[in-house]
Amino acid sequence: MFDKAKFLVRFVSESKEHVLKLRESLLTLEKHPEDDDTLNSVFRMAHTVKGASKMMKLTAISELSHKLEDVMDALRQGKIRHGKALSDVLFKGVAEIEKMLDIISAGNENPEIPTEICDCLEKIAKGEFIEESVSLPETPPVPEISVPIAQPSATGSSPPQSSSLTNQTFETIRLRADKLDELIKLMGEIVSGHSRSKQRLSDIRHIERLMRQHSDMMGDPGDKFKEEMLQTAKSLHIALKKLLS
Repeated sequence: MFDKAKFLVRFVSESKEHVLKLRESLLTLEKHPEDDDTLNSVFRMAHTVKGASKMMKLTAISELSHKLEDVMDALRQGKIRHGKALSDVLFKGVAEIEKMLDIISAGNENPEIPTEICDCLEKIAKGEFIEESVSLPETPPVPEISVPIAQPSATGSSPPQSSSLTNQTFETIRLRADKLDELIKLMGEIVSGHSRSKQRLSDIRHIERLMRQHSDMMGDPGDKFKEEMLQTAKSLHIALKKLLS
């Protein structure tokens, strides 16, 4: 059975790693705004976080990551130019992602979508960004190094844990971005394969019902061919049930 809590812990841990790398890459981009390698790196990381959060049904992070991805794509294509004001907005977007990751690790899987920063990023991607008109809410300075999700046992001065999810934050596994992409793809294939198998089982059941109806119409319980056909349908039914169990 799909254990979402364990995957959430891994998702938060890996996404925090991406947040740290995103900040480092954005700092590089400030100094070298036309560096294609850095632009592509930020785009890929935003795309990875978007895909993973979408798979985990974390709409707020998926939406914000998508907006960041669109802005980076516009930069890559030369539709917009990088500047100080744009850099501030990008850093703000990354900070919001980290904030939502902290909320999720504290036990709330449904943080609110940061609509203000999302709307701003959407306008930027469309080329509607005017530096003088940008006004984002003030936030505390963002540290350059994010705190890892795996923490040692807390002392008496630490706040109480609010959920079982937080208590599992010691179980972390680090994965490279390409490995996370492979995991997302594999999980999608598993879900798709399971759905196809369920449909096949339904088809087999339908065939079995039709054969029973046909058998009743034939009215000869001793017919060997008929019994063999029914037995074959039952065997297929049992095999598929074992496959799905």
